[in-house]
Amino acid sequence: MPWYGIQGGKGLINRTLSCTQTCELLELYGEDLPRSKFLIRTATYSPEENQASQWERILRGESLNLDYFLSSVVRTQIDEDRKARIGETHLTFSTSDAKRKVRNAANWATAWRRASEAVAFAFPHRREELDEYQRHIQVEFDVKQPSAHQRIISYDIAVRNNVGGGQTSLLTDRERFSHLYSAIVLPDGIEFTASVPGIRRGPTTAKTSTKSTETCNKYNTSSGCPHSPCRYRHVCKKYGGEHPQNECDNSQKR
Repeated sequence: MPWYGIQGGKGLINRTLSCTQTCELLELYGEDLPRSKFLIRTATYSPEENQASQWERILRGESLNLDYFLSSVVRTQIDEDRKARIGETHLTFSTSDAKRKVRNAANWATAWRRASEAVAFAFPHRREELDEYQRHIQVEFDVKQPSAHQRIISYDIAVRNNVGGGQTSLLTDRERFSHLYSAIVLPDGIEFTASVPGIRRGPTTAKTSTKSTETCNKYNTSSGCPHSPCRYRHVCKKYGGEHPQNECDNSQKR
């Protein structure tokens, strides 16, 4: 290929030994992927059963979904994969969704242990890299409040999506992913609020800055209005004074 060994016309790629070994194994597995999948899943001391689609992603050098590894701890359904072919390319699609989601540090540790064991079995030279990355993420969980753990999980997903199968970079190349950390974990990052489900991005004052001309019905009850600020006018529904209707008397009338 014309781009082989070239990086932006600036010379040879400084590919690490680990990345080179990874690419060699990926090429080997890719020569007969179904056979490779069969051999690795029937090998002695092969890691605990994982979903077939995740084994295929490992052997293709693609990023993994830790939700499936967490769900594989307890499985009560048979996994069925749907297969398709586009030209000479064979594709496998999982027909089942992950039953459990990685939502906290404990979930991540369980899923990562199973995923890293599977990756290291197919790529033994990556064992040290995987262990070091686990320590890095675990420290991030340890030094942050539980409310920030979802952002660490989002950061981990972004890093692993960039690394893929380790063809050109490693999980331990932290300097290459500092922008991801800044965008997702730091408070001024552009993905800070988007990385946590249920939290909307953007200013919260825009919605409440314009008051409705309608009177707040809840304000005029004995329990009062629970919203602060409220989009409706807090005035007496009967006379329009600055008091709830249940406290209205002649002295408070307009």
